[in-house]
Amino acid sequence: MKKIGACLLLIGSFLVLSLFTGCQARTVTVDTVLTVDSSWSGSRVMTVAFSAADYPDEQSRAALDGMMARCPSAMTYGKQEKDSQIQYIFTLEFTSHEDYQKKLEALMGSAPYGVFSHTDSIFFKGTRIYEDFDSAALFAWMLEEPEEKPGFSLQCGKTSVVLDGKALPTPDRITVNQVEELQPVDEISISTVSYGRGVYDRTFSFYIPKSTVLALGNDLVTYMNARSEGADSVDWQEFPSGNIYTAAFRGVSLERLEEITDLLMNTDACSQISYAAQQDAETYFSKRAAFEETLDLSAYGGEDGGEIKISYEYENKSSLELFTPQRYQEGQWESFGAVGENTVRMETTGTGMKIRITDGWDYPVDEARITLICLGNGNYTRQIDFLFPKDGKEGAKYAQEMLKKKDAGLEITQLEDEEHLVCRVSFSGTAEEISEKVKMLFGPGNSFSYQSQGQGVDLNQEVSIIDNIQMGRLFQGEHQGVPVTYTVQTNGKESLTSLHYEGESRNRDIKIVNGSVIESFQLDGGNGRVVYNGTEPRFWGVVFYFTIAVLVVAGVVTLIVFLRRRAIREGKSTKGVLSQLAEKKELPGETPEEARESVEDILSKL
Repeated sequence: MKKIGACLLLIGSFLVLSLFTGCQARTVTVDTVLTVDSSWSGSRVMTVAFSAADYPDEQSRAALDGMMARCPSAMTYGKQEKDSQIQYIFTLEFTSHEDYQKKLEALMGSAPYGVFSHTDSIFFKGTRIYEDFDSAALFAWMLEEPEEKPGFSLQCGKTSVVLDGKALPTPDRITVNQVEELQPVDEISISTVSYGRGVYDRTFSFYIPKSTVLALGNDLVTYMNARSEGADSVDWQEFPSGNIYTAAFRGVSLERLEEITDLLMNTDACSQISYAAQQDAETYFSKRAAFEETLDLSAYGGEDGGEIKISYEYENKSSLELFTPQRYQEGQWESFGAVGENTVRMETTGTGMKIRITDGWDYPVDEARITLICLGNGNYTRQIDFLFPKDGKEGAKYAQEMLKKKDAGLEITQLEDEEHLVCRVSFSGTAEEISEKVKMLFGPGNSFSYQSQGQGVDLNQEVSIIDNIQMGRLFQGEHQGVPVTYTVQTNGKESLTSLHYEGESRNRDIKIVNGSVIESFQLDGGNGRVVYNGTEPRFWGVVFYFTIAVLVVAGVVTLIVFLRRRAIREGKSTKGVLSQLAEKKELPGETPEEARESVEDILSKL
């Protein structure tokens, strides 16, 4: 019976599991209806439909309900059963395009890129909507760490857009290009110069074909001049193929840069420009900041309503170095464009783009030294030295400032030897306390653990240390190849029996002499795992044996004192009394009990 019951239980478990894992090829569609008005107020309704036949019992349906219940607060959901389907209807409501973007970011975990333009100008009249994602991307939360494997994947089904009550055709990734009137522009060029300290120049150039120049006539000049109010210079150049209109603005702030870009691009506060530190890219000897811009060119169009060519240039005239530029696409940043002679150049076609241009500097650093100092009783000091060149005062100062930002309570000192300026950070405590510090300073891959083992009244206990070091992020780019060394100082507190290093490209055993390490060793790329074993005095074992020794000595001393006093009273020497006791043996015919009584009699005289 037990075997039969076990088999039935196994079969039942398999059937329940198969409801979730047995249909890995099953695809569930997401139907989408985006309903908005011209101010971009509206809703996005997404229906996820499951076949009721795939979830025939209460248990499987309850599991499905539990999965849907993880719906983020950015949207609401309801449930209905219709046409042999279990339908979950998710609704995302918003009051503006900005509100819409924020809620999308909450669902996706990253800011999406989208364009919405409802334009009526001399160049373009119509509606443009563009998104670089589809509805399936809004349900990543559904598949994150489920208790059971979901047994399905999501893909887009029917997608539609309703603008001011009018249905518009669109593919899965919403793309609407409704052109009512158009006077094309061949190319728009934007050139920016950064002087640092938040001061910029920007020049806009519009390449307008001859057909548009003739069609618009004087309205073209009037329109462009109105858009370039406050420009430091305006220029018209005529060519057989058309005209080039150029407007230049000099010495403007970041805020003003946004204003003039919105004006020339004919957008309503859609341009987003920022310049801020890139904390995730900064290190203790590298500074990074990013110029980010979202361009919306949807108020202009190319021939036949097509995409327009965009040329973008960014020159840096400050002391900062430019790094590889990036473009935001499909929820992530990708390398885009080229950099040379401290100038970034990008070219593309479309209705806009979101870009990032990173600048900064790298302070030269010659070496990093990690030292582990044993204090005893499971306590240690971690010491990290960053060695800068003798003329690297600014680098050492910057490292100190960055370390203090991490933890104002750190002990940070500036030292100097014959060849280097040294920025030293150190902290002491238990393994747990040190582990918290290294994670905070260098990231979650860093940890420090300590274990000890001793029993009863052992004088020594075995100790084991595992030191996970992940500092490689500090040594990328200009700092790649900087040596990182590791040293153990036992200071007589521990006696090492083995020391092993596990690196990215090699493993090695470190030489130990008389329980100590006699050399430093290098970590591959600043990363690795250090494991060492040893022994240290066990406190209670030492206390126990010390106490026993004290008691023994005290007993001997007491015995001698009593012997001495008794000998004096009986006029004998202490030596004589001891000799009498030592020479006492069992006499012929004397029983053991009688011999014992005789010895006790001698002792009683003491």
